[in-house]
Amino acid sequence: MIIDIIVLSSLGLALVFLLSWAMRSELRARIEKPKYLFQQQLNNFEKYYQRTDEINSQQTDNEVEQHREKL
Repeated sequence: MIIDIIVLSSLGLALVFLLSWAMRSELRARIEKPKYLFQQQLNNFEKYYQRTDEINSQQTDNEVEQHREKL
C-alpha cells in the first residue's frame, strides 16, 4: 500500500513537472541555463589553450631561428 502511494505520487509530480516544463518557456530557460553556461565555459577554455599553443609555438620558432643565427 505504501509503495503504491510513493509510486503514484512520484508519477504525479513527474507529470506536473513535465506539464510545467512544456507550458512555461521561463522554466525551460532556467533549467537549461547550466547546459549553455557549461558550453560557453568549455569554448572559452578551448580558445584560451589554442591561443597559448600558438604563442608557445611562435616562441619555439623564434628560439630555433635565434639558435640558427648563432651558428
